[in-house]
Amino acid sequence: MFVAPQGGNSLDAILAGTACPKEFDVLSIDIDSDDHAVWSGVADYRPKIVIIEYNPTIPNSSDYVQPIGSYIGNSAGALYKLGREKGYDLIDATETNLIFCRTDLLDAFGLTAVDLDTARPDVGHIFFGYDGSVRVTGRLTSNPWTGKSLHTTVTGQEPSLSEIRKLLSRKLRRLVRKLRARLIPRAG
Repeated sequence: MFVAPQGGNSLDAILAGTACPKEFDVLSIDIDSDDHAVWSGVADYRPKIVIIEYNPTIPNSSDYVQPIGSYIGNSAGALYKLGREKGYDLIDATETNLIFCRTDLLDAFGLTAVDLDTARPDVGHIFFGYDGSVRVTGRLTSNPWTGKSLHTTVTGQEPSLSEIRKLLSRKLRRLVRKLRARLIPRAG
């Protein structure tokens, strides 16, 4: 059985068929895709602690929620916002998971809330210069799934375009080619 954001395979529906109390200790959601939608759909249960996976390559400032059923992952920023809306505070983060505690239980557990940027320093950004160059800032040095290196520095040193191309999807590579063609006229 696969968990779904809503319906008969929602987490609420699955748990309703068990002896699980409404306020259980820990909920861990790590499904590499619809994590945000699954937690958003939990309405009948109030776990004390929630551990939820995020895509570590998406900057904290992004409020990215993946389309349901795709295989992209959600931003830490979107999950942080959802946690606050559901009455949870962030207490820590790992490389790929955010750890929340119900706000009403922080004192009882002796825990302190932290903001997202303290718990998880931002990874950096890929951006385009007005001259058409591709720039990278921050800790983003390789694709975490393929391990392919991206030679950068925290000052934004430009990697070669071939290094960027290795990391980007085919669709995004076409966009980069179109942008470069428009922004950098060919000589001669």
